[in-house]
Amino acid sequence: MNIVSLLSGKVFKTTENLSLIEAAEQAGLVLPYSCRNGRCCTCKCKIIGPTRVIFDEMGLSKVERKNGWKLACARVATGNVSLDIEDLSNIKFPKPKLVPAKINTLEFLSTDILKVTLRLPPGNNFEFIEGQYIDLIGPKGVCRSYSLARHRDGMELELHIQRVTGGIMSNYLFDGAQVGDLLRINGPRGSFMLRHTPDTHIIFLATGTGIAPIKAMIEHMKNMPKELKPKSVKVYWGVRKQEDLYWNPCDVSDDLDFIPVLSRSDHTWSGARGYVQDVMMQKQADFENVQVYACGSDAMIRSSRAKIEFKNLKINDFFSDAFVASGNERS
Repeated sequence: MNIVSLLSGKVFKTTENLSLIEAAEQAGLVLPYSCRNGRCCTCKCKIIGPTRVIFDEMGLSKVERKNGWKLACARVATGNVSLDIEDLSNIKFPKPKLVPAKINTLEFLSTDILKVTLRLPPGNNFEFIEGQYIDLIGPKGVCRSYSLARHRDGMELELHIQRVTGGIMSNYLFDGAQVGDLLRINGPRGSFMLRHTPDTHIIFLATGTGIAPIKAMIEHMKNMPKELKPKSVKVYWGVRKQEDLYWNPCDVSDDLDFIPVLSRSDHTWSGARGYVQDVMMQKQADFENVQVYACGSDAMIRSSRAKIEFKNLKINDFFSDAFVASGNERS
């Protein structure tokens, strides 16, 4: 047995059969995670002590590797180690569970975006924290991960799903699924969630269906007591064309700034153009007392993190969930 120490003062035991994320989980502790396959970098941390890589830390850039960053999901301890990583154990995360779910509605939000709502069995109150995702299990056991897009109501779940060429789950949901189809879900999963304090300014940064968990967070904040709400909220949402803007956060709350950004705009578009992270950097001169929540493409998150590191934003104030799951069908 090896001992793992956290900056919070907590310790847990591990073996070389368990990743650091898994060992913490077995000990009843929660460390930041999402994909668990070395891609998203949610569990990026500094490690002092001997470890062994169990699969490629492909999410880390050459600069991050050179600077000593490692991924807790991709490493096992081969001796006593200490981790410089956020300890989320004081947060009560719902335990993942396998639950049957029926398709309740199928609605096209745009040509390539489908809203799927799932109805759970009576008496099965499904708990989750806004920002988390589920694994959706479809015909023949096909499994894909999708973020939850609605503030929790316990009985109905909302997913925003983007059509993926050749995607097995995507093809089923867009072309074959029917209202009443019985599926299964496993979750909730992930640690993408609000950590703000009332004196914080929040920036949401999304591409495509990365807006889904942010929608749930904004709906959640609307119901907060005024004294617990952040000082300000800005939403930057990057899509290709104007018709891809299938939701307006101002419909939920008029107490925020919404900046839509188009990467393939035509002459009729008078708003922001280009990459969403570049527009954010142009408009945001100062990152003091700011938290950034980024969700969507891996490329956007990598670029955003690199750009913000040159500002005064603390690394612990940048939270992200990259859509990099198998089959590239995460949404």
